[in-house]
Amino acid sequence: MASTSELIVDEVKIKKAIQSGLPLTITTYTLPKEIEVYIEEVIDAFLREMDQIKLKDYIIYCVQELVVNAKKANTKRVYFTERGLDINDNRDYELGMENFKNETISNIAHYLQMQKEKGLCIKVVLQVKRTLFI
Repeated sequence: MASTSELIVDEVKIKKAIQSGLPLTITTYTLPKEIEVYIEEVIDAFLREMDQIKLKDYIIYCVQELVVNAKKANTKRVYFTERGLDINDNRDYELGMENFKNETISNIAHYLQMQKEKGLCIKVVLQVKRTLFI
């Protein structure tokens, strides 16, 4: 992933991805504000190229919700693992969630680094799939 100072939307690359039906992928481990803005700009360019700009607000809202939920899910995974708790066990889950918010907010850099070390990323994939019915 490029550093945030290099995040420039490559409209030529987007156009080629759309024309060829190849996936356009954005991957991040930490989801800083700059990446959120970049994702929005890529979606905007993607939809403009598809002549579907009317869908922009709806798609951006949904993608924002999904990426924030993915970030929280990744944080939960490392938080529970660090505490030796099974996220899939109801008792462990309740126990872990008692202090999850306070502990992760106060030490978010630690948990974001752990996510990166564990390879837990957030991936947004945009792809045009054309289906012909004859």
